[in-house]
Amino acid sequence: MNTIVSLIVILGFFYIILILPFQLLLRIKKNYTNTKKVIKPNSVSKGKIGESNVFRTLVYNNENHLLKNIYVFKENKTSTEIDIICINEYGIFVYESKNYSGWIFGDENESNWIQTFKNGKKFYFYNPIKQNENHIKYLKQYLNIDKCKFYSVIVFNDECTFKNLHYNQSNYTLIKLHELYNYIQFYRNNYKKSLDQDEIEKIYNKLKNNYEQHFNTNNL
Repeated sequence: MNTIVSLIVILGFFYIILILPFQLLLRIKKNYTNTKKVIKPNSVSKGKIGESNVFRTLVYNNENHLLKNIYVFKENKTSTEIDIICINEYGIFVYESKNYSGWIFGDENESNWIQTFKNGKKFYFYNPIKQNENHIKYLKQYLNIDKCKFYSVIVFNDECTFKNLHYNQSNYTLIKLHELYNYIQFYRNNYKKSLDQDEIEKIYNKLKNNYEQHFNTNNL
């Protein structure tokens, strides 16, 4: 009996001295690795930076009725998120921000565009022209406003390079961030005014209330 007790004590001693520290080290390493994954920048955070850059440019140019990350419901009760909406006397400007670097390939009629890098890496993303067309489609249905009062604007980061990008800009505008200021000046000098101040306020408040309702519903 004493021999068995002694053996248990010896085994316990070896577990505490040799095995337990090793297990603790493995656990610490695992936690450290998970922490690194959490704080590592990702595509979502890059996208938000791009949206903020567009938003700040609009604010700098004295656009007052701005809405960011607005949700509009589809027929199937799901929702689509719009990066930025700017409402002014010239119409409703729907902005889609793409904070991408690398080379951009695509065609306005293709479903997917391609982002490539010098190291050979390649990523596909949904055609932003079609993406914003859908945004305006559901926004028009929700607001019950003529499509002619909507303007689709796609803004890419200045760090990317357009390569074999085919588009005609007949019913949308595709620019880089540094061109946004000139675009704002262009429509202020050339577009016809289509909304009065009461209409602007009505549209703005309806979209703002819709966002608040969606936010509250998803945080119950």
